[in-house]
Amino acid sequence: MRHMLPTILILVLVFAFVASRRRWRDWAGPSRRGQSGGAYRPRQLLTENEAEFHGRLRTALPDFEILAQVAMGALIEPDGARNRSDYYRLRGPIAQKIVDFVICERGTLRPLVIVELDDRTHDAAKDAERDRILESASYRVVRWDARDKPTLAQIAAIIGDIAAP
Repeated sequence: MRHMLPTILILVLVFAFVASRRRWRDWAGPSRRGQSGGAYRPRQLLTENEAEFHGRLRTALPDFEILAQVAMGALIEPDGARNRSDYYRLRGPIAQKIVDFVICERGTLRPLVIVELDDRTHDAAKDAERDRILESASYRVVRWDARDKPTLAQIAAIIGDIAAP
């Protein structure tokens, strides 16, 4: 029995190693092997603060559709690009950028007003550039501070004035 102890110990270590590798592979998911299915996980569309504000917008603006987390590329596109290089140069500043909320005409979903809820992560210079780009495409941008959100009446008055035909 004494001469079998090293063999048993080696077998236990090999078994433990194989089992731990299998557990790691299962935890890491198929993406470790270059397959789809485990490389991503769902996430919340809105933060708790944004979700509360979305509800506030819906309540204050019952005659409008309120879209959240809309890609800038869905709202605007380069205009006047002379070639492919020009197109991508103009598209670069909007690629992979989103706006917090889009107030749309009910029925047609025609975008009327862009609403941004600014928190501590916002950069004033970058926000100004984004606003300039959106406004160049004839959108109105309204920004509210996440720490001092408007009342329902303020939302209805400000957006109602802007979105009125």
